[in-house]
Amino acid sequence: MKLKLLVILIFMLMGHVTASVPSWILPGVTATYDTYAASVDANGNYYDAVTSLTAMRVTSVENNMVSLDTMTDVALIPGSPDWMEQSTCVEGSPCEWKFWEDPTHLDGPVGTAIGNEKIAGKGPYTDSYGREWMATILNYQNPSTGYEKRLIYETETGLLLAYTEKYINEHIFLYLNSLDGA
Repeated sequence: MKLKLLVILIFMLMGHVTASVPSWILPGVTATYDTYAASVDANGNYYDAVTSLTAMRVTSVENNMVSLDTMTDVALIPGSPDWMEQSTCVEGSPCEWKFWEDPTHLDGPVGTAIGNEKIAGKGPYTDSYGREWMATILNYQNPSTGYEKRLIYETETGLLLAYTEKYINEHIFLYLNSLDGA
């Protein structure tokens, strides 16, 4: 009997810690990001830089699963094709091309490719367009590989405001340009 009660209690508690899709994530919501990527040489100099716009559009939401179309416009590289990727994200699981997190769970690993981020701070954040946000900053570093990741989310909604991913020989930056349909 005690074991049965313990199992029931565990399942009840799990329900309270499971991440969920924020209510503003609906079909048609589109987040567009200014995207920058470049290779980095041993002296820290950038080369082969690419600038683009990346739009992530929600196509469907069902329970904790969100389907997305991600489109990138590489207009600054003559002859370079644009590309589109379709993906389905399960809230609380790693997912690339996701522009939100459950704002009630920003203090644990978030559902991006690597996970294990730690809160680096909370407070006012002004983006490159002069918009002011209350934000939570999450960092992850692996000193043995030189890999770093920083995510900045709007604290109240979980909207991804900025993303930086640094490898030894490549850096990637995304900055929120616009949010439509929310």
